[in-house]
Amino acid sequence: MSVFSELYAGILLALTIRHYTKEHLQLKTLAKIILASVIMATVLFAGKNLPVLLTIIIGAAVFVAALMAVGGFSRATLSEILSPKSL
Repeated sequence: MSVFSELYAGILLALTIRHYTKEHLQLKTLAKIILASVIMATVLFAGKNLPVLLTIIIGAAVFVAALMAVGGFSRATLSEILSPKSL
């Protein structure tokens, strides 16, 4: 039920943003995020017996790597986010 409610809320949020801002959301970017999520889920499913903390670390690393691989963002963007100047 939780996944459905989050999906429902996300869809309604996207429609609300589109209505009030007249800005169309990039479906290409959404597809890249979904693909990276599927890759992460596949890896995590293979290691479902691992400790929770290790699973979180692996999941985050796989998601970032997969998103970079499919072109969700560049290495330069990641460096900019992680640079001490941005903190």
